[in-house]
Amino acid sequence: MAASVQAIVEADLRTLSLEARRRHPEVKEAAERALQRLRTAVPEGASPAEQAAALAQAEEVLLPFTMALAPRSDALPLCALGAIQRLISHRAIAPPQLPGIISQLLARVQSSEEAFLLKALQTALIIASSPALLYKDAVVRPLPSPRPPSPP
Repeated sequence: MAASVQAIVEADLRTLSLEARRRHPEVKEAAERALQRLRTAVPEGASPAEQAAALAQAEEVLLPFTMALAPRSDALPLCALGAIQRLISHRAIAPPQLPGIISQLLARVQSSEEAFLLKALQTALIIASSPALLYKDAVVRPLPSPRPPSPP
């Protein structure tokens, strides 16, 4: 039997909390608050689809993962991206939240190492290939083309 969406998210929050415990106490605290919210957000006996819908409405659950995207050259952002990918694949993120995630990824990708870049591109692909999750046209927009240098 497959693990419930709630159990998967709970495991991701615990991993994030453990990873953030020393260097990022604000992320650890947000993960602990999200764990508490997780217990009240999902009704007992809910189906996986109902669990995902309840989690998508509980913004506090996504917050520690988005906070964990900020640190540079740390295992924390990779951990957060993996969890965000799982949330997206289970449809446990509300569509209006996706543009913010894309914006964070784009801001972070410009000065990232290869491991994060690969994970960020995978996340963007998951968002782009999930038509049910697209929210208007603001989720995925082409980046502006670089301008050619002007002649001297």
